[in-house]
Amino acid sequence: SLSPAHIEEEGLRYHDIIQQDYRDTYNYLTLKTLIGVYWITKYCPEAKYVLKTDRHLIPDMRYPSFCSGTGYVFLGDVVQRIYVASLTMPRLHLEDVYMGKCLAKLKIEPTPPPNELLFNHWRVPYSSCRYSNLITSHGFHPNEIIQDWQHLQSNKHNPCQTTG
Repeated sequence: SLSPAHIEEEGLRYHDIIQQDYRDTYNYLTLKTLIGVYWITKYCPEAKYVLKTDRHLIPDMRYPSFCSGTGYVFLGDVVQRIYVASLTMPRLHLEDVYMGKCLAKLKIEPTPPPNELLFNHWRVPYSSCRYSNLITSHGFHPNEIIQDWQHLQSNKHNPCQTTG
């Protein structure tokens, strides 16, 4: 795993770490997501799209339609509406279900992706070609993510080029 020094270096370099004072456990996934929704509302209100990714949660048919927490995309203006709706709704520890409940309150039905292979809640074997055409995959060690990201960046102009 990454050391605190690596995390601090990441934050100083990319300014992409948001910290709050709570224990980062499964029961706080909704809080974590709402912190992100608040941050987008406050600092990026002009965002056209927002991608939220996380680990897979198992659907339960008693809940309204919702997208897997592995990843979903919001229109930027919907993020603000979700934040406002969340202020009057009791928290639920299943964050993807909670987001579905917020959308139901707003009378917004989630739309499935145009291609079922874009969002994966399982581990998709890495190749730069495959990864240039998907949004989420799951089950990687942090070091693998860094290595694959670096490889993908070095091949981003022609990710599907075959080498002989």
